[in-house]
Amino acid sequence: MRGPWTRLAIGVSTVVVEIALPVSVIDTWALLTDDRGTWWPDLAFDTAVGAPLTEHWRDDAGNEGVASGWNVEVVPPRLLSFAWAAPGDAETHVHWEVRTANGGGSIVTVRESGLDKAATFEHRSGWTYHLNRLQVAATVSCT
Repeated sequence: MRGPWTRLAIGVSTVVVEIALPVSVIDTWALLTDDRGTWWPDLAFDTAVGAPLTEHWRDDAGNEGVASGWNVEVVPPRLLSFAWAAPGDAETHVHWEVRTANGGGSIVTVRESGLDKAATFEHRSGWTYHLNRLQVAATVSCT
């Protein structure tokens, strides 16, 4: 099943995931920032350049994981970029871009670079999971 995805691509060291949402760029930005807890409650950050960022999670075995970093670039309502890493992992850079979709709504593109080849599939799966949750939150917010 293809679903709402408009593009999924994996490079040697980059994962790109893109999804169409039924809400405006402004509403999408609100979901990515102020209302992030509705779809990604384990990620905490303020929308200022240099602000710290932290994500906590549990893996399938119940072990706690944490990734931390900082915001690199914030251009409301179009761009959010941060650098982060889990302990023992290489630092990666995540770039969120929000743009208006043809016919209404918005397109969100997430690009994570700096991954080693072995991590690309796991990270693509993670971004797919989070963007599916964002899709649900966007759909609920427009009903």
